[in-house]
Amino acid sequence: MSEYNWQEILSTKWKSTETGPFFDVAPAPAPFLEAFPADYLAAVKEFGGREGFLGDSYLRLYRLDELVALNVAYEVPEQLPEIILFGSNGTGNAFAFPLWKTGVVQVPLVPISKGVGKQCSNSFTEFVAQLAETGEPPETGPQIAGMEVHDIPKVNGDKPSSDHETSGPVPPAKHAEICRYWNKVYRDHEALAKREEEMGK
Repeated sequence: MSEYNWQEILSTKWKSTETGPFFDVAPAPAPFLEAFPADYLAAVKEFGGREGFLGDSYLRLYRLDELVALNVAYEVPEQLPEIILFGSNGTGNAFAFPLWKTGVVQVPLVPISKGVGKQCSNSFTEFVAQLAETGEPPETGPQIAGMEVHDIPKVNGDKPSSDHETSGPVPPAKHAEICRYWNKVYRDHEALAKREEEMGK
């Protein structure tokens, strides 16, 4: 039994506002729902579709019925099938449930690849409790709510020029589009580097 109460934390400490939905809404299939822990399922029914500061950390909790479209938009089933995204910190990092163990991990959305996730907590309840303990929450400004602020990392020391934005606040659906483009750039770069390495052997 956890010493924390997610409902009390989210009700009293989360400076949240309702936003979205940002992705197509549809009932989640039963096998998809089975991957989620019980405390999260209870919490998202009450607090899904809200975002704001919890402690001095930002949390966007997507609606349950937009999670399938969210994960498809970021190509998670193809690129990182061992996790399911459920939230974001608003700055290009997603919160996800790993399918091979309990807990919450934080994953950069560019580049999205295996082995880059960071364990945040051992449960959803512990996750929100830890966020609440990070400090005093600032007010959520209108320039933050409903946006994803991103800064595309460098590829081999350089940022390739492109019409796709490399930094700035954009709506989540647009952010997913940008991430799809830049993740392909990273995959192509890695494939080229691998071919060059093999040719040099």
